[in-house]
Amino acid sequence: MPASQLPSLATVSEATSTGSKRSRDGEDDKVSNRDGDGNKVSKRSRVEKKRDGLRKAILAAADSVDTSFQVWGKLLDVIEGSFPNYDVRGARICLVIWENVVVEARNENTVWDDRTCGLLQPRLLVPDDMDEYLKILLEKANATYSAFAEAQIAYLSCRPSPSELAKPNTWSKEQKTWDRFLCLRPAMRRGLPMSTLHTVFGTFQQEVDATLPSNEHANEALRVAALLCASMGESFRDEDARGQMFLRKIGNFFGVGSWTTKFPIEPLADSSGSPGGILFLQFEEKIPGIIREDKWEPGSGGSDAYLQCARDYELLVKYLNEGAGKFAMKETFLRHGAPTLLMSVIGPILIVAGGFYDGKSVTVEPLTRPCLMMEDDTGKRQQELAQVLYASFNAVRAFRGLLETPLSTTYAFGTPRVYPSFCRLDTGRETLLQFEGRLIPVDTSHHLLFSGKCRDPSTLTWDKVAIKLVMNYGSEVHRFLAGHNLAPILYGSVAAVGAPTAYVMSLLGKEWITLFDYRSRLPSDASTFTNAITAGLNKVLEVLESKDYVHGDLRDNNIMILVDAERRPVLGAGQAQLRVIDFDWAGNAGEVQYPAQRNDSIEGWPGRAGGLIEAGHDRQLVKSWWPELLLGQK
Repeated sequence: MPASQLPSLATVSEATSTGSKRSRDGEDDKVSNRDGDGNKVSKRSRVEKKRDGLRKAILAAADSVDTSFQVWGKLLDVIEGSFPNYDVRGARICLVIWENVVVEARNENTVWDDRTCGLLQPRLLVPDDMDEYLKILLEKANATYSAFAEAQIAYLSCRPSPSELAKPNTWSKEQKTWDRFLCLRPAMRRGLPMSTLHTVFGTFQQEVDATLPSNEHANEALRVAALLCASMGESFRDEDARGQMFLRKIGNFFGVGSWTTKFPIEPLADSSGSPGGILFLQFEEKIPGIIREDKWEPGSGGSDAYLQCARDYELLVKYLNEGAGKFAMKETFLRHGAPTLLMSVIGPILIVAGGFYDGKSVTVEPLTRPCLMMEDDTGKRQQELAQVLYASFNAVRAFRGLLETPLSTTYAFGTPRVYPSFCRLDTGRETLLQFEGRLIPVDTSHHLLFSGKCRDPSTLTWDKVAIKLVMNYGSEVHRFLAGHNLAPILYGSVAAVGAPTAYVMSLLGKEWITLFDYRSRLPSDASTFTNAITAGLNKVLEVLESKDYVHGDLRDNNIMILVDAERRPVLGAGQAQLRVIDFDWAGNAGEVQYPAQRNDSIEGWPGRAGGLIEAGHDRQLVKSWWPELLLGQK
């Protein structure tokens, strides 16, 4: 169907007649009064007032706990004398935890991460065979602390409105708190790459970087891009006027759904109680295809549009979850991960991000570079904007198609979804692949390393595997060392559009530990194994050197050693049994390069960051942490 015949957006007028966007999302730009110095004082949003009330409830509950500690201490003294089987020491530790948590709760600067929130859980043990009167007193103590803990959890669960959360002094604290969305702000809030969560995102990024094709939708994208570049660089009276201009120029470009702001939800209601709203392109049942946030100019309003979009998306996911049991389309969309585009119009700049929900965590990530909607005599900016619009058009159409495509596959939380199978190197057969979980905690490493399982479709037997996602990998070196029993078996790999390649290998058992772990807690007779480990390391190096290969990162955390139950190395032919892992930098000596950034805190790095990995570098690095290494004549 020609672009000119696409159905019009049914509620464009609705989106452009809802009034200032600041009144929709509770932005604190409405002035109610002035302080003693004559400065403007913003109205407090409904959410802020609710949080103030919850904060008072926390402090009141904390007072109740504080005033009871002395009584509880005496209660444990009585129990210790009359009920000798009771774990009084454990109970006193519990009281210490309670006391510390109450102190943390009084401090408004406390970061409530997973560890801190876990301290809200301990309770005093109440044995069934204890005297009834003592049981009642212990239960009352637990109830008093539970009231405090529930008040604290309620406060943490009451999140600011999108515009409030997106302010630097708010998000910098909120995003460090327990159970927040993953959007790379701060860097510790890192989710999986969007391209590994749904194929639409990988395709989107590929199309943004590709030459614009010659078809009716691409031509329409180029026309709309020219209109936006001719208008969005102008001065507007406010962000609402800028947003209306963007909407007029986009017109019926997407051809599905309708733009709306009628999305009443409690956290978005402003201080007057009027319904709040998120601006989004909706499909049936208020399912979003695109969420959009507009900013008058860069820096105006004091809120980060990207974070505001992320919070909008989090709220929409919550709404979809609440209706999933009643509406089949909502449930289907959620099973697909609720993939959505998040557009930020910041003055004349357009940024597109992606949103995804895996049933537990919300992940948001930028998908494009900032795109300037300003004219260019060479047509370059119009072309770049057209590529983004064309990719967005295709993504929205793909999202719409998901509503009628039931998904039977279930996925583990926090795992990729775009690698259903791979071709085994040993059999040449397509093999089913399932991810089960992260092998390395997300907060300790950026490595995308997972446990999983695979099986040939003709059998019912699943094999345990490790799966590594990486853009560059020395698979040839890995297979070569595996052929000498010096690396896990590499079963195969699978690529996905716009995503890292998944390399599937045998999963080493718990009897394999890194040499780093071994050296951090040596067995009592460790000295008797020094020569065996040295011989094993020499073997690894000699095998690599025989083919002029380099690994590039032979640190002790990338070499596994087989140990027994007492952590003593298991020997074979007088040598420690070793397996090398992590072949990201591996290849031919003098051809492959170190990454541009290396961990500068590590001593002994040969060569330089970004430089070539030369023959002899592996020996030099190993010798820096294992000085007993026999260098031989190499």
